[in-house]
Amino acid sequence: MADYNLGTVVFVVSFLLAELPSQLVSKKLGPDRWIPIQIVLWSLVAISQCAITTRAGFLFTRSLLGLLEGGFIPDIVLWLSYFYTSHELPIRLRYELLIVLFPLVLSVVDIHSYFWTTLSITSIITSLLAFALLHLRGVYDWAGWRWLFFVEGLITLSVGLASFFNMPASATQTKTWFRPKGMFTDREVGIIVNRVLRDDPSKGDMNNREGITLQRLWEVFKEYDLWPMYILGIVGFIPQGPVSAYWTLTLRSLGFNPFVTNLLTIPSVCC
Repeated sequence: MADYNLGTVVFVVSFLLAELPSQLVSKKLGPDRWIPIQIVLWSLVAISQCAITTRAGFLFTRSLLGLLEGGFIPDIVLWLSYFYTSHELPIRLRYELLIVLFPLVLSVVDIHSYFWTTLSITSIITSLLAFALLHLRGVYDWAGWRWLFFVEGLITLSVGLASFFNMPASATQTKTWFRPKGMFTDREVGIIVNRVLRDDPSKGDMNNREGITLQRLWEVFKEYDLWPMYILGIVGFIPQGPVSAYWTLTLRSLGFNPFVTNLLTIPSVCC
């Protein structure tokens, strides 16, 4: 339990420390490049967890996962802002996160689904997948949890590699050697660009490969009207965080085996 507690703290601290640096890198390289790199790197770390044999290895991989995943959501928000207006972005964000993380669920999720619905569906599928993979215990003398890390890491890796070919830099930059006709017609490109600029004219001089200077970063920090949102972002998940983090351990302490424990997490997601 002590190691699990420490691993959880290491992951969260690393996650928070990576938020701002990841966004700076994303703005410089372009989110269409940085996000696929993030996914591929953290999938490789996730796969490597199947070979963990020491406490130090466990803590090291938890830290790496936190550092690589930390800026993922704000980077996705930045990328989507190139295509959608501020009124469309919240719903589209929920859908696009599902595309990147859980493409197998798209057949049952509508584009206007709400975040908690998609999150519940993906959590259910993850629990069912874990239930199946844990039954591989003993195959090639591997424990079930090693198979879990290995297979789920491979799934994430395949999504990350596919992201390199499916995340255009912007609505006007969708033509590539493997997609010579692009994703949109000239008329559609004009509509997308005009709608986004009318909603936020400041995006007109924004380059998706332009880094952020310290002066601009300081100007953003001085926008005190946004501070309440930052505080809500920090404390908003405190009530449910510990419960979700320790739910499986709680079920195990009640005497349920690992297979039943994974299935028993499903009702908590549906409620």
